[in-house]
Amino acid sequence: PMLRQWTSPKYLQGKFDALLDLASNTNWEFVANQYDVTISKQSNAGTNINCMKGAGQIQASPHEVFEVIWDIPRRKQWDKFVEKASVIRQYDENTKLAHIILTKPLNSRIVSNRDLCVVSSYQTLADGTYVIIVSSVQDDSVPPRDDFIRAELETSGFIIEPNGDNSCWITYIIQMKYKGWLPDLLSNVLYQPLRISTLRYCVSDAKKLSHSRNNSFSLYTDSPQRRKQLGISSASESEFFDAEEDSECDFHEVEEFCDSIDDISQVVGNETVDDADLQICMKLVHDEIADIKENVVKTSVKITELSKTLQSEQDTWQKRETEKNETQIATDMRIQELLSEYLNKVNEIQLRQKQTDAEIQEYKEQMNERMERTKKSLLLCLSHVRDSGKYHVYW
Repeated sequence: PMLRQWTSPKYLQGKFDALLDLASNTNWEFVANQYDVTISKQSNAGTNINCMKGAGQIQASPHEVFEVIWDIPRRKQWDKFVEKASVIRQYDENTKLAHIILTKPLNSRIVSNRDLCVVSSYQTLADGTYVIIVSSVQDDSVPPRDDFIRAELETSGFIIEPNGDNSCWITYIIQMKYKGWLPDLLSNVLYQPLRISTLRYCVSDAKKLSHSRNNSFSLYTDSPQRRKQLGISSASESEFFDAEEDSECDFHEVEEFCDSIDDISQVVGNETVDDADLQICMKLVHDEIADIKENVVKTSVKITELSKTLQSEQDTWQKRETEKNETQIATDMRIQELLSEYLNKVNEIQLRQKQTDAEIQEYKEQMNERMERTKKSLLLCLSHVRDSGKYHVYW
């Protein structure tokens, strides 16, 4: 029943309408403009997670941009937050089920991997606009795994509008819940839609490769030495260009920057690459370096602020511990004094008790002696009276 629900035309049309309404409303708040991408955000009632929007121009037709985005396994080439993407099931020409494995948030070893189970569908409007929706769903073919936390993707997708000859305006809307113990605040900053900037280069590379297929394919594959150098076992055009497209798009990911050095050398050493290709590669390198430097500066500032805060909290904690220790020492000393006074009083009382017992014992002995003398005196007196008979004693 759930499968029929999210593959039904009514359900998908509702997602398309929600995405178009969200993109056209006026509640967006400007955040920044980086790499010719305008970033905005919109707060949603009942949740702390913002809906993020990126908008920018790409020098390519809407169909060319659509082909790159609709190729889901290729998404990791222009989206650094995606580690792997695969199509699980193709329902029809316009709808497919996909499984997306995301890179670790903050690249931290203590944060679990996230993954997504999404349905993706597209439709073409009358003016040539492509609308692509991506929404989280549940499907038995992609069950949750113990080693992943299943993130949730709400109203999200792409709107690719024609904008003159061989140009288009793309809007990317995304609302991601990372779930787990990560706070909602991180969901608002971890997945900003700057992927449009790297999507430009990926689309540009696709156009050049398409042109190369028609004009200079034999230059790459006719030579056995060249095929061996590129690691191509046969002159299959599809295999060659699949590998070439993968290596070209590796230039646009900061995390894969070091791994792409060999690919840059391969492209620069290619006898068919012109100055424009080299300039694109160099511009990409400079952009990535600038991005890394900017991130390093921001991270250093945050680390400094966190270090100051941590030091302040540590000083406060140490001060409290010192005061606590001093109070404990004073309390222990006072308890020791009171205990000593108590023991002294107990010893004094015991000493007095012994003295009193000794006095009582001595008094008892004296009384016993007196009683014995008195008894002897009386007996002696009685014996004299009885013997003499001269006195009559009345008792």
